[in-house]
Amino acid sequence: MTDAQAIANDQSKPGVFNLVERLQNRGMPTEDVDVYLDEKLGWDLVRLEEKHVEARKDAEAKVIEAKIKRVREALQASRYVFTIQGLSNEKYDEVIALSEESFPYEYEETVNPLTGQKIREIVDSEDRDKLFNTLFLAEAVVKVTDPDGAVDDDITPEKVSFIKKLGPLDGIRRITELAFKMRMAASWMDGIQDEDF
Repeated sequence: MTDAQAIANDQSKPGVFNLVERLQNRGMPTEDVDVYLDEKLGWDLVRLEEKHVEARKDAEAKVIEAKIKRVREALQASRYVFTIQGLSNEKYDEVIALSEESFPYEYEETVNPLTGQKIREIVDSEDRDKLFNTLFLAEAVVKVTDPDGAVDDDITPEKVSFIKKLGPLDGIRRITELAFKMRMAASWMDGIQDEDF
């Protein structure tokens, strides 16, 4: 069973599902992603963890463990928590429609030289894909909590574009992966619930 199926099954257990919340798009699965803005400390942590694995003596390992603990504590000052929520099919379709409206499909026609058959293919659009991903993440990221506990719950496409330009690449990758995994879970939930109705 995939992670998406497991999340969907867990969210659909008796006592968890609420039709009103589901219709209001609040009964979707959510999960947090920690993103650390201090990339130097993040790199230091990775290197220390590698050295810890390679440590040959207990005394050496204990010294490295103490350093790892200090780096992890220091990293907390740059920890931002991105709360990701699965999108309903309706919301997902809205994101697709808006990206297609902004960058309509273009087609390219070719003729097969052997059969003479006309082939019509969609021309890929990086702009449409980029806009879709930005709009999708703006819907999926429901809030960001800073190290002091302050919350930004007004995540706009403009903010997502800014985050994608300046944010840590690994953090952006993990946010994006989780957002699409949550989307798959929401799709599984719709399938499970359709079977019951």
